[in-house]
Amino acid sequence: MPGRNLHTRPSSIALNPAATTPADNQIKLTWTGATPTPGSYAVERALGTCGAEGLYSPVATTPGAATTYTDTTVMAGVTYAYRVRGATDAAGKCNS
Repeated sequence: MPGRNLHTRPSSIALNPAATTPADNQIKLTWTGATPTPGSYAVERALGTCGAEGLYSPVATTPGAATTYTDTTVMAGVTYAYRVRGATDAAGKCNS
Protein backbone atom coordinates (compact mmCIF):
# COMPACT_ATOMS: atom_id res chain seq x y z
CA MET A 1 0.00 0.00 0.00
CA PRO A 2 1.40 3.41 -0.84
CA GLY A 3 2.35 5.55 2.12
CA ARG A 4 2.49 2.64 4.55
CA ASN A 5 5.75 2.14 6.46
CA LEU A 6 6.80 -1.47 6.84
CA HIS A 7 9.44 -2.46 9.32
CA THR A 8 11.59 -5.53 9.15
CA ARG A 9 12.51 -7.77 12.04
CA PRO A 10 15.56 -6.46 13.93
CA SER A 11 18.66 -8.20 12.66
CA SER A 12 20.04 -8.87 16.14
CA ILE A 13 19.21 -12.17 17.78
CA ALA A 14 19.43 -13.28 21.38
CA LEU A 15 22.88 -14.51 22.36
CA ASN A 16 24.12 -17.55 24.27
CA PRO A 17 20.84 -19.46 24.26
CA ALA A 18 20.51 -22.35 26.70
CA ALA A 19 17.73 -24.74 27.70
CA THR A 20 17.03 -26.63 30.92
CA THR A 21 14.17 -28.82 32.15
CA PRO A 22 13.08 -27.46 35.55
CA ALA A 23 10.09 -29.83 35.86
CA ASP A 24 8.13 -32.44 33.94
CA ASN A 25 6.81 -31.09 30.64
CA GLN A 26 8.71 -27.80 30.94
CA ILE A 27 11.65 -26.36 29.04
CA LYS A 28 13.19 -23.15 30.34
CA LEU A 29 15.05 -21.03 27.81
CA THR A 30 17.61 -18.43 28.87
CA TRP A 31 19.60 -16.01 26.73
CA THR A 32 21.73 -12.89 26.83
CA GLY A 33 19.76 -9.98 25.43
CA ALA A 34 20.57 -8.51 22.04
CA THR A 35 22.09 -5.06 21.58
CA PRO A 36 20.37 -2.78 20.93
CA THR A 37 17.58 -4.10 23.14
CA PRO A 38 14.50 -4.93 21.06
CA GLY A 39 10.99 -3.97 22.16
CA SER A 40 10.10 -7.67 22.36
CA TYR A 41 11.39 -11.13 21.50
CA ALA A 42 9.62 -13.83 19.51
CA VAL A 43 10.14 -17.34 20.89
CA GLU A 44 9.76 -19.98 18.17
CA ARG A 45 9.81 -23.78 18.39
CA ALA A 46 10.29 -26.63 15.93
CA LEU A 47 10.25 -30.40 16.28
CA GLY A 48 13.62 -32.12 15.98
CA THR A 49 17.21 -31.41 16.88
CA CYS A 50 19.04 -28.25 15.89
CA GLY A 51 20.31 -28.64 12.34
CA ALA A 52 17.61 -31.21 11.54
CA GLU A 53 14.56 -29.38 12.85
CA GLY A 54 11.26 -28.88 11.08
CA LEU A 55 9.47 -25.60 10.52
CA TYR A 56 9.49 -23.09 13.36
CA SER A 57 6.19 -21.88 14.82
CA PRO A 58 5.63 -19.00 17.24
CA VAL A 59 5.25 -20.07 20.87
CA ALA A 60 5.38 -16.77 22.77
CA THR A 61 6.37 -13.12 22.78
CA THR A 62 8.36 -11.72 25.69
CA PRO A 63 9.28 -8.14 26.61
CA GLY A 64 12.63 -6.92 25.26
CA ALA A 65 14.09 -6.80 28.77
CA ALA A 66 13.29 -10.51 29.31
CA THR A 67 16.07 -13.09 29.20
CA THR A 68 14.03 -16.20 30.06
CA TYR A 69 10.91 -18.04 28.94
CA THR A 70 9.47 -21.33 30.21
CA ASP A 71 7.58 -23.42 27.66
CA THR A 72 4.93 -25.47 29.47
CA THR A 73 3.32 -26.86 26.30
CA VAL A 74 5.90 -29.58 25.63
CA MET A 75 5.53 -33.36 25.84
CA ALA A 76 7.94 -35.90 27.29
CA GLY A 77 9.91 -37.93 24.76
CA VAL A 78 9.80 -35.25 22.03
CA THR A 79 12.88 -33.32 20.91
CA TYR A 80 12.45 -29.59 20.32
CA ALA A 81 14.58 -26.85 18.79
CA TYR A 82 14.07 -23.18 19.72
CA ARG A 83 15.09 -19.80 18.43
CA VAL A 84 14.63 -16.41 20.03
CA ARG A 85 14.60 -13.37 17.76
CA GLY A 86 13.83 -9.69 18.07
CA ALA A 87 10.12 -9.25 17.28
CA THR A 88 9.74 -5.47 17.49
CA ASP A 89 12.17 -2.61 17.72
CA ALA A 90 12.60 -0.48 20.86
CA ALA A 91 9.80 1.81 19.68
CA GLY A 92 7.44 -1.18 19.46
CA LYS A 93 7.11 -1.05 15.67
CA CYS A 94 5.78 -4.27 14.20
CA ASN A 95 7.58 -6.43 11.69
CA SER A 96 6.67 -6.89 8.06
